Amino acid sequence: NNRHIIVKFQSDSGELVKSYRIKEVEASTFGELSDIPVIPEDVEWKKYTGWHYADETIMSLTDEITTDTTLHYAGEEIKFVAKADSGAVIDNEDDFFEGFVYGTTVEALLNSLENNSELIVVKDKDGNIVEKSDVIATGMTLELISKRDASIKKDTVTVVVKGDVNGDGKISSADLLKTQKAILGLIKFEGEVYSQAADFTKDGKVNSRDLLACQKKILGLA
Repeated sequence: NNRHIIVKFQSDSGELVKSYRIKEVEASTFGELSDIPVIPEDVEWKKYTGWHYADETIMSLTDEITTDTTLHYAGEEIKFVAKADSGAVIDNEDDFFEGFVYGTTVEALLNSLENNSELIVVKDKDGNIVEKSDVIATGMTLELISKRDASIKKDTVTVVVKGDVNGDGKISSADLLKTQKAILGLIKFEGEVYSQAADFTKDGKVNSRDLLACQKKILGLA
């Protein structure tokens, strides 16, 4: 009458992959189970990280089996990833892509990513596809598309160039004037991405300190 422990392995969709029924006195570690199902190979939009418990911690072969357990293989969606040494930053919460200096080309922007550039479509703020030789501007978007179906977009980020608050790819007196008017409450930026471009100090606010930083940038003092 020894109690048995049930160990189940399920796919990320909940489908049962394999199950074990083990006598409690025989239960030891996962590494001693025979033929543990292998994790699937990475697919186009997902990379698999291991077998997970319900709390999403990853199972180790040295973990002891002490109670009925259901494990799932789970993966992370493949999204835009900036190269560690590029200086570029992707804000996954707001989907902003920034960290570029004025004059950066679209080609340099693509080279700052780990993703396959052939699967990236870059558009200007009006939705027109741009050339690799074009200079990037605030409001440009990058779309990560499926290699099987270009109409399927799996991730989208919007480019932010500090100081370029009108999205023309330049930092000039026009940007300075627009930022000043926004601070005085005379106008509002057309979208959050342009407010982000005006926030030089990265404190979440647009104020006189950002205006001064923009002015220094135009004069070549920063």
